[in-house]
Amino acid sequence: MLVHFLKDLRITLHILTLFILVSPIIKANENPYTSSNIQLKLEKLGVLGSVLYLAAHPDDENQRVITYMANEMKLRSGYLSLTRGDGGQNLIGDEIRDELGLIRTQELIEARNADGGKQFFSRAIDFGYSKNPDETLKIWDKEKVLADVVWVIRKFRPDIIVTRFPPDSRAGHGHHTASAQLAMEAFDISNDPDYYPEQLEYVEPWQPKRVFWNTHPFWFRNSQTKFDSSAYATIEVGLFNPLLGKSYNEIASESRSMHKSQGFGSLRARGNQTEFLGVLKGDNPGTNPLSGIDLSWSRVKGGNEIEKLWKELSDSFDPANPSKSTAQLIELRSQVEGLKNEFWRKTKLEEIDELLLLLNGVYVEANSGEEIYSPGDTIDIQLDAINRSNNKVKINAISITGINYKDSEARELRTNDLERVNIRQRINNDLSLSQPYWLANKPELGIFNVEDQNLIGKAENASGMSALVSFKIEGQNIDVSVPVHYKYGDPVEGEVIEPLVIAPKVLVNLNESQLIFANGQSRSVKVKIKALNNPIEGILNVDGADKWQVEIENPVLKLEAGEETELILNVIPPKKASVEEMHVYVSVGGQRYDQGIEVINYDHIKKQTYFSDASVKLIKLDLNRGIEKVGYIQGAGDIVPDLLRGVGYQVDELAEEDIKGKDLSTYDVIVLGVRAFNTVDRLPYFKDDLFKYVEDGGTMVVQYNTSFRLVDDNIAPYPLKLSRNRITIEEAPLKILQPKHPIFNYPNKITDSDFENWVQERGLYFASEWDEKFTPLLEGNDPGEDPTKGALLVTEYGKGHYVYTGLSWFRELPAGVPGAYRLFANILALD
Repeated sequence: MLVHFLKDLRITLHILTLFILVSPIIKANENPYTSSNIQLKLEKLGVLGSVLYLAAHPDDENQRVITYMANEMKLRSGYLSLTRGDGGQNLIGDEIRDELGLIRTQELIEARNADGGKQFFSRAIDFGYSKNPDETLKIWDKEKVLADVVWVIRKFRPDIIVTRFPPDSRAGHGHHTASAQLAMEAFDISNDPDYYPEQLEYVEPWQPKRVFWNTHPFWFRNSQTKFDSSAYATIEVGLFNPLLGKSYNEIASESRSMHKSQGFGSLRARGNQTEFLGVLKGDNPGTNPLSGIDLSWSRVKGGNEIEKLWKELSDSFDPANPSKSTAQLIELRSQVEGLKNEFWRKTKLEEIDELLLLLNGVYVEANSGEEIYSPGDTIDIQLDAINRSNNKVKINAISITGINYKDSEARELRTNDLERVNIRQRINNDLSLSQPYWLANKPELGIFNVEDQNLIGKAENASGMSALVSFKIEGQNIDVSVPVHYKYGDPVEGEVIEPLVIAPKVLVNLNESQLIFANGQSRSVKVKIKALNNPIEGILNVDGADKWQVEIENPVLKLEAGEETELILNVIPPKKASVEEMHVYVSVGGQRYDQGIEVINYDHIKKQTYFSDASVKLIKLDLNRGIEKVGYIQGAGDIVPDLLRGVGYQVDELAEEDIKGKDLSTYDVIVLGVRAFNTVDRLPYFKDDLFKYVEDGGTMVVQYNTSFRLVDDNIAPYPLKLSRNRITIEEAPLKILQPKHPIFNYPNKITDSDFENWVQERGLYFASEWDEKFTPLLEGNDPGEDPTKGALLVTEYGKGHYVYTGLSWFRELPAGVPGAYRLFANILALD
């Protein structure tokens, strides 16, 4: 879902800060100024403890446990997802890989916003399904991912770690098993300064007390060991919290429902729910997982007096007049400032300073005049602050990062009078772009390349431009940092606040990410160039495509500020097969600009902006189509129709009204997109029309569907049962079972070389059982497993053909795999 250069582009990049954050992005049911929310934060102020949940992917976490730990036990609760889910499937759109990783990152952030946890990631890349941890840890580079786990432990300092999966084959996925194994190994070394000593410049060694496995009777269903609930520590996660107005399992359901790209929307659960925790490392605590861990202020030297002050503050809190607690909180703050324990001193001062703002209804925001700027541009910023209490509140100073702005003028905030400061300043030339930090450098095989140690573990970037406001509340100085946002009024949504984006001065977007040349004819690439906020004079050029001839009719550019133009590159292929990457760039005053702007926008997450390389993969291959007209029924979403159009097919995307009772004979083939039988609710009502089309002589191709949540169990004209069988090793040999079958001979001759250079996997959700009328065409297996024949099945039905294929066309075609195009073309041409 990419949007290029829309005039009303509203760009969002959710931002974290290093200081106390007062975010103006507040949902209707999440107002932090409510007395119930303040009281809950006051209760958490008295708890000194942390828990880290750890698993492999977004949606692996048990939201019930995180919600309970964060809101009932009042612990600092975090979730470390080793990957960003970029190797998974997407139920809501056609984004895969990096774009899917952006979506799933934000879904996890929204899940933590719902359940009260904090989100962390390692640098590991989700490369899809893995059948064993050895493969996983080899591809991930075990030492680097283990270092990341140790880093998060040392930085977050959990008292206990909870894994979602067991450290053995019961976990069912190599990533899952590896996540538990890494947690256990990190537990053993995180307190040893000889391991990853480079981290000790920023953190200290830390030893958690225990590692638990969040177990369940489910894990024992195929085991000779009987599940004995009395052997585990337990927590009752179904309790009701009147301050939140919900039970913890209700909140957990809301958190779980944030994982929409994975189809994990959940009904709100209510009532008793027990979770079981089994010890993997450390001593056995009995029934209480936090047994023997002091969670009070007395765990730190000098904390007894603070404990006393905190209890007095909590007991005297008046929900009808929260600001009355200001003096007590300031007294408590002075005691916390004197602590020698640096970690808890810093952590609790942040909590206290946030509470001082909330108690007094102090609100501050900084908004830009436009949504997108470049380094060197002049920016207008409006800073608003208000004190909604009767206490004395002043602003002593304002500074803004990214523009070197400092203002030491004292401003008194009178009760409910809005104070507004208008700032106009030039943005620093060295201000970083708003690029997700893990995408800033080219990744290695299984791990993102992140050079800054302090970025590792973060869910997303820190703010490139933030306002640091120094307040004095009843004599107490506190610093508050808020990101600079763009705010506008929408006629439907009302007030909309989105983070500011820092972009290149010149944007270069291409209309294609790859071009397939099936013959010697040239093809064109459209290049949109936009000058953001300043006029430019430059030249469009290309490099990297040494074997290709590229013609640019008029490469000289002269654009006014905000002006956009479109140029055409005419690309002529070489005579022989070739695969190269062509890089497109604009040279302005010796500066190279070679990035375009991309936007991902869904209602349940914040709009995501990133900058893509202005490059296109050029592929010269020997491809014959055999047919012309394709009907395509979208499922969960993929870009296969566009890719087919790119190699010359006429593709019509069909809906129910185009199929039900209509003449489909004009189509040479009808293709169902990925997971169509999982996601197209109305498919059972026009499926028979498709089967009739086959019976009358057409060809119907069904791409993979998951074996669960089918909208219709009968996905084929003859019995066919799906499974979770798959081949995860993309280099795994595939044996052609019927060499003379037309699918391997017309219109392209398929050989073993066509199965080279596939990406991520061979396929997934293969058929496991089928009627004798089906003919299996391929056989293959991952190392050490029995062969499977369910990847590609074909049957005659009436005068036509039905094909089920679990091969990963939705990955191979976007990756530009030549052999995948040739084999898919043959499937489409089956007659």
